[in-house]
Amino acid sequence: MLKTIKIIALCGFIFIVLCVVGYFVVLRIAFSSYHYEPLSSGTDLITTSLGDEFLLQYETNNFPDIQTDIDIIDNMTSAKVAHFISDAIYMKPKITVLINTPYIRCYEFDRGMLIYKVDNGQFRGSYIDFIKNEKVEGSEDLVEASRALVAKKEWRWVKACGSFLLKAGDHDMRELLERYASGQFTQEELELNKNSEIKKEDIMAFSKQMLEQNNKPE
Repeated sequence: MLKTIKIIALCGFIFIVLCVVGYFVVLRIAFSSYHYEPLSSGTDLITTSLGDEFLLQYETNNFPDIQTDIDIIDNMTSAKVAHFISDAIYMKPKITVLINTPYIRCYEFDRGMLIYKVDNGQFRGSYIDFIKNEKVEGSEDLVEASRALVAKKEWRWVKACGSFLLKAGDHDMRELLERYASGQFTQEELELNKNSEIKKEDIMAFSKQMLEQNNKPE
């Protein structure tokens, strides 16, 4: 009797396992054979106020959620500059000129994308919030662009580029963070950042944190 019960229980367990496995196999087959059409796709040519042309290639899908993938192409060279993702239907991005000198040109696309070019090199892109994670090796142009952005004396760029420039061994960045960490600010810096979301206490705390992290033994 006990042996019969064990056999029945084992058969029941095997049946349940087979049902679960079969369920996932059916789902996989269903999804692999499902071809969905994008909500919209197309191209958008944008000419900046400085005369640079960027071709934006976009595709919006709604599976499983609405997402728009956008490739930024330098229309002058056809080189891909950057790729970014939006959680909304495509809208023409706002482009702000950040730096315009004979040596460096930087734009900010809305949604936090930095597009930059150094000297006669090609345009490159990086998420502003991710600059701190970029590798220094092979990113010489980003180092130069970051230095130029920090030179604007806006605390936003100190926070965005500070860690990256410390990794690059930038002496001026270290001196600036040391000054901020000790609570020393010029009147120009205070005036320039008086309406910033980043307050004096925030940039002091950030500077201390960056210096502490960078001074940790390997």
